[in-house]
Amino acid sequence: MVKEAIIIVTVSLVYISPAGADMYRWVDPDGVTHYSDTRPKAGQPTEVIKTPHYSEPIQNLKPVKTKTPLVRQPLKEPQKISQKKTSNKPRHQVQIFTTRRCRWSRKALGFLKTHNIHYKQYDLNRDQGAVELMRFLGGTGGVPFAVINGKAIQGFTSEAYKQALGLR
Repeated sequence: MVKEAIIIVTVSLVYISPAGADMYRWVDPDGVTHYSDTRPKAGQPTEVIKTPHYSEPIQNLKPVKTKTPLVRQPLKEPQKISQKKTSNKPRHQVQIFTTRRCRWSRKALGFLKTHNIHYKQYDLNRDQGAVELMRFLGGTGGVPFAVINGKAIQGFTSEAYKQALGLR
């Protein structure tokens, strides 16, 4: 059985032609360029693209020698990963409505940044839809107006923000 398989493989390798074939390029009446390994219809102007023929058989290639032998290193024990689960979801839900020139808006944003609180900011000068949203949420038109974890806060005091965020 093994001898028959070796004979079949050897005979098939002898009859395999070297890789490579001619390619054909032509343009159809619609102006589309085609590439194919088969000749197009007769009368079609065709360009023959010659591809290289590789004559050196693969078995004649010499192996590359390296200066140092390949040695498999023993696997290191994996480092233990903290069991603490982290969530990509922000801990607090904060929406804040501001204007560029309002110093209290800047103070409110600074407070949130200092305490690493993620927030969604709406600039009332640039977004008319933000004005409507603020009024829908209970804002009276003054800034800053924030909705922190569902609690609406008009103006800015650090005590009100700390209480809504559960900070000490």
